[in-house]
Amino acid sequence: MADGALGSVLSQPAIGQVVFGVVVAFGLAAFLVKNFLDAGYVWPIIATALLTPFAITAYVKPNVLDRLAESWPPVFFSNTTAAILPVQIVAFGTIGAIAGYWMGIRYDFWRKHEI
Repeated sequence: MADGALGSVLSQPAIGQVVFGVVVAFGLAAFLVKNFLDAGYVWPIIATALLTPFAITAYVKPNVLDRLAESWPPVFFSNTTAAILPVQIVAFGTIGAIAGYWMGIRYDFWRKHEI
């Protein structure tokens, strides 16, 4: 929804959207880390823990919180990343990172053994 001071505000995403978005994002990241950097799945998993502090410092400013508190109900946020709980990011991001890394291994296997 449009907001004069913030530009726009976003409502709380549904749990299914959070699960899908976080799993796919970190799965794709782990797939790319495996295939292009040939690194382990640990790096995308570490990124799940670093995403929350980064999102808080980047998107949650006191003036933004004041504007949201005075003008919008508590289910609206200035950015969707701020609406995802840290435990959801870490849990679903870890699942996605392991799945993406596994898909990267399977992709390498497929490319080596392709006829």
